[in-house]
Amino acid sequence: MIKFIFKLFWFVIPILFYCISSIILTPFIISQIHGPSTEQQIRSSFKNVITEEKYDLIILGNSRTYRGLNPEFFDFNTFNFSHDNDNYNQIFYKLKFLLQENIQFDYLILGTDYFQFNYKSGTRNYIYGDLLSNEYLEDYEEDNKIILKLEHYINTINPRIFLNLPTISIIC
Repeated sequence: MIKFIFKLFWFVIPILFYCISSIILTPFIISQIHGPSTEQQIRSSFKNVITEEKYDLIILGNSRTYRGLNPEFFDFNTFNFSHDNDNYNQIFYKLKFLLQENIQFDYLILGTDYFQFNYKSGTRNYIYGDLLSNEYLEDYEEDNKIILKLEHYINTINPRIFLNLPTISIIC
């Protein structure tokens, strides 16, 4: 029995080490090669919107406003709070977040697409579940915050992530 436990120990320890190191290191490695991850972008957006200054304009919407409207080209204090694949449900709760945090603004640009009226994407709920109110996740009946995080971490430890990374060729 002790031999079995010893062999099991030597089998489980490398797997456990791989999983823990992947959860910690993989996001860092990927972000160094491809830039900030979706989670890093969204979290920094929520962190950066909370300031003492008053905004003249807030931009909310999906990828068309996130990538299409650069706040630097506006003549007044503007913050782009949009993100890829945001739908009206996420935009609504982001707006509630701004109001709860007493973020002052005079104008709002709301990017719209006609197909978004019947579309409710939950692909970013592993992030938005932490950042928006619990009421937000109640709109997604099948989503549980713990399951969403677990799925995210399982995808993080998948070794196939590294198959798409660019290779470095060294000329001798």
